[in-house]
Amino acid sequence: MYFSGAVLFRSLSMVIEQSLFVHLFLLVMLTYLHRLRFVRHRFAAFLILLLTYVSANAQQADRVSLDITVYNNNLGVVRDIRSMTLPLGASTVRFTDIPSAIDPTTVQAVLKGTVLEQNYQYDLVNAWKIFDRYIGKDITLTSRANETVKGKLLSASGESIVLQPETGGVMILRANEYRVALPSLPEGLILQPTLVWSVQSQLAAKQPVAVTYQTGGFQWHAEYVATLNDKENAVDVNAWVSIDNKTGATFPNANLKLIAGDVNRVQENVQMMYAQTKQSRVLATDASAQQFDEKEFFEYHLYTLQRPVTLANNEMKQISLFEAKSVPAKKQFVYSGSGSRDVKVFVEFINDEKSGLGVPMPKGKVRMNKQNGASAEFIGEDAIDHTPRNEAIKLKLGNAFDVKGDEIQKNYNKISDKVFEQTMEVTITNRKKEDIVVNLEKVFGTNWTITQSSLPYTSPNAQKAVWAIPAKKDGKTVLTYTVRYAY
Repeated sequence: MYFSGAVLFRSLSMVIEQSLFVHLFLLVMLTYLHRLRFVRHRFAAFLILLLTYVSANAQQADRVSLDITVYNNNLGVVRDIRSMTLPLGASTVRFTDIPSAIDPTTVQAVLKGTVLEQNYQYDLVNAWKIFDRYIGKDITLTSRANETVKGKLLSASGESIVLQPETGGVMILRANEYRVALPSLPEGLILQPTLVWSVQSQLAAKQPVAVTYQTGGFQWHAEYVATLNDKENAVDVNAWVSIDNKTGATFPNANLKLIAGDVNRVQENVQMMYAQTKQSRVLATDASAQQFDEKEFFEYHLYTLQRPVTLANNEMKQISLFEAKSVPAKKQFVYSGSGSRDVKVFVEFINDEKSGLGVPMPKGKVRMNKQNGASAEFIGEDAIDHTPRNEAIKLKLGNAFDVKGDEIQKNYNKISDKVFEQTMEVTITNRKKEDIVVNLEKVFGTNWTITQSSLPYTSPNAQKAVWAIPAKKDGKTVLTYTVRYAY
């Protein structure tokens, strides 16, 4: 599909506001192209992107500061302060370079004056939207062989154009085989999302305008890479934060803050109709010394990056959060019965200063590797919730290959309508070449009592009992117990 230079000239003029020299140069190019009959759409798209980029960077020159706070749940709060020249009295202000996923109802502008009205314009120009506004109107199409077709546009979608020619009938044409000449760009289409304010200014001067708003399309989460040593008694922990920007805008040289915690938000069954289509994302990694300053904030934790950072649209950026070496750890085998023979494998460590940690750990995924000589092999992963300091972190890595469990009911005794007993036999089979201990963890609910057990047990809470069952290498260990329920 092709578009005429006239349409491009008008649409591009909408973004020409600053950087006079560069824009003048591009306008000269477009004027020259306008003298040609047609401009190929791909080259035109390039010029649109180029002018949009120049306009964005021109506005950045007026930016005083940019602060972004990113939350875990598809939310970012942006505070953008720009220096703008406003006339005395009433005027119209266009605030561009904003994300397409912005929530316009959250916008707050602070200036020396009053914002009387705000409009959020997000009907962005594209070929099919231009065609939509010419439905029912006469247009001219020209084929690659320079054959002209004139007629009334009936529809345009996908790869087809439906035209009613002057000679009558209906023609269905392939869009990519014709170029089109339109007399003008329809009103109401813009090149980038824009806030338009009606402002009553108290003075004619250049002044700071502080704009705060919420936007969707922002996510962040923690990623942890832990390496278990050869002796399986210590781990090295590397923590990263991954910030995903799908807001539809790039935020250059921003002061970044991250909120860790579950912030309550009212859920509305509304789709972000301004959000851009998902595109491929770029992964940017930044590893260096500890870069975030952490502190408690309300009932959450706030992480402030100690340097500016650029968050590009459709980019996932990773920044190092902290590192900890040789954190004492313990491998555990856990069996729960309930019809399964699988014995689960866990690695547990304590998040305290004594262990080399003692920091709030935001929720995220922990990938565990194990040293294998000069290399390291992946052995499993698990997710953790927000974990405060001085708490245990227990990671499920998988099921033990050489350790199995069996559980059978040996006896059932109904003492009364509300009291009964079960006698259970649990067998742990260890085919490893070393002695281990397997924890049998049973959740009984309420109103239970262990009346007999061949091995000692502990009860960490009112519903659970735990047996530490020693399992000799290449051997079996049998536990029997009787539990009484009374309701």
